[in-house]
Amino acid sequence: MEFTSQTGRLDPGDLLLAITDGVSEARAPSGALYGEDRLARLLEAPAATAAALLSTIVDAVRAHESGAEPGDDLTMLAVRRAAG
Repeated sequence: MEFTSQTGRLDPGDLLLAITDGVSEARAPSGALYGEDRLARLLEAPAATAAALLSTIVDAVRAHESGAEPGDDLTMLAVRRAAG
């Protein structure tokens, strides 16, 4: 496998969120996917910490699944740079 790397900068207050498809492709009992748009709307509400954001995402995805057996794992990484 060949990998590339990039460098970026997080300014104070910025958030970096990395997810696997287990988040966006989580299914409701009806078959509807959780989706990236729903995740983006969830990110519009500020979370106090990166850990709180991850917890909010897990809760929202599990609620979307409505008790159905998860089809995949939820793997996420969140990093928030402290405000100035």
